Amino acid sequence: MEVKQEVLTEKRVKRTAVDMSKLKADGLMVAAAYMQGLQAAVKLCEQQQQVVGQ
Repeated sequence: MEVKQEVLTEKRVKRTAVDMSKLKADGLMVAAAYMQGLQAAVKLCEQQQQVVGQ
């Protein structure tokens, strides 16, 4: 009975680890998209400032 319990918890731990790595990957994708958005916004602002400067 105890052995079964250990195997179950081990499987659960492995599953959580997989979920965590998936979450990490999702988080990185979101962060990358956010950074790209920021860079695009900065470029837009610079272009507008150049137009105003002229």
